[in-house]
Amino acid sequence: MSIFGANIPLLITFLKYFASCFSKKQMAPLTLVIYALFKDYKRNSLDAMARATHTDYQKFQYFFSDSKWDIQAIKRTRLEIIQKQRTTAPTKDGLLAIDDTGCPKPFAKKTEGAKLQYCGPLKSI
Repeated sequence: MSIFGANIPLLITFLKYFASCFSKKQMAPLTLVIYALFKDYKRNSLDAMARATHTDYQKFQYFFSDSKWDIQAIKRTRLEIIQKQRTTAPTKDGLLAIDDTGCPKPFAKKTEGAKLQYCGPLKSI
């Protein structure tokens, strides 16, 4: 285990799936961001993640604000990983659904067990 409390070989293997979505130069800050997400913070911020990984804050800032990547390629890769894994692939018995409250859900009123929640992108309930 590393100082991040994460299994580094496992994370490196996982991040290789996304190598085609990012340049080699982008993979370094992406890797640090993923490692930093395993840390426990009082307030999760770029500054806290930069300090935890001993990285210049401006590198993280650039990665998130100005660095370009293909979000659709990232989403496709994520879905491919989910569909290929035995534990997350759809089966005749059902599938695993991870719900992000940050995504608008136009049909939530019709979904059993779903409650209205604040949606950041829409800035409303």
